[in-house]
Amino acid sequence: LEGKLEGRMEGELKGRLEGELKGKLEGKLEGKLEIARTLLKMGKPIDEIVLITGLLKEQIEELGMRD
Repeated sequence: LEGKLEGRMEGELKGRLEGELKGKLEGKLEGKLEIARTLLKMGKPIDEIVLITGLLKEQIEELGMRD
């Protein structure tokens, strides 16, 4: 019984930590995408936006197609 409880608690902790990490990463990505959108609207070259944001060229080109 004690082993089961310990295993369950470890599983819950692992799941919560993974969820928190995923949320933080998604938030960082969304922030970078927002900066890229702004830079595109300002007319900055895609290569420069790649350097500034760390995003892939394809991600930035996709943003340009949506606007």
